[in-house]
Amino acid sequence: LDNKSDKHAERDDKDKKNGENNKNEAGSLAEKQRETLPIAERIEMFKAMLLEKEVSAFSTWEKELHKIVFDQRYLLLTSKERKQVFEQFIKERAEEERKEKRQRQKLYREQYRQLLEQANLSTRATYLEFSHKYGKDSRFKNIEKSRDRESLFSEFLVELKRKERDEKEKQREKVVVFLKKNIV
Repeated sequence: LDNKSDKHAERDDKDKKNGENNKNEAGSLAEKQRETLPIAERIEMFKAMLLEKEVSAFSTWEKELHKIVFDQRYLLLTSKERKQVFEQFIKERAEEERKEKRQRQKLYREQYRQLLEQANLSTRATYLEFSHKYGKDSRFKNIEKSRDRESLFSEFLVELKRKERDEKEKQREKVVVFLKKNIV
């Protein structure tokens, strides 16, 4: 029994030493790369790692650390540099994501507008009728909030009524001009 526990203890010590050796090897390799690679290149490699590991732009260093700590590129920068680059990365990434979201929402609004135009609505149409008829359409669903869909619908109807009124006014003017020419 003691012989077995001695063998286990030896194996544990050996595993521990191998782990430390691997850790030291990775550390010395990273140290060599820190000496030979320019800081800008190391920063780009670190940022590429953050992107590959899908680090959230709206997270913290502590929450994302488990995703990146075992990657070799993690050691390319000093601890202070890693945190600085991480903070810079999430600020940039958050702004990019907000910009992408705004562009996506703009596209969805344009597509919803096309749906409204293709629906050939009358000025007496109601949002309820429209939503029942087109509720399954992806252009309808892409506008997340019902309140936004309804607001866009109302704006479209106001514009439609204005166009209809302008068209009637033009027709009336044409009739008046025609009558003046033919009566006088």
